[in-house]
Amino acid sequence: DIEVPEGVNDRTVPSPVNLETPYGRYVLDVKPTATGFHVERLFSLTALGVPREEYATLRAYLSGVRRADQTILSFRKSGGTP
Repeated sequence: DIEVPEGVNDRTVPSPVNLETPYGRYVLDVKPTATGFHVERLFSLTALGVPREEYATLRAYLSGVRRADQTILSFRKSGGTP
């Protein structure tokens, strides 16, 4: 859980991310709470080996994970700027 500073009422909750491939699964789910955010993150890499012709699929999965892990949680004080 992530607590936001006192006086913060305006919070932006990012959309959930769910990636499923033959090589793994990734979930990022952020939910608002009374005091901030509850973040659930799951990452699994299930393949022990990847055939050369499937490298692009694996790279796309890992790129999606990297993008999702850079998700910004934004919040601002009421009537203030971020």
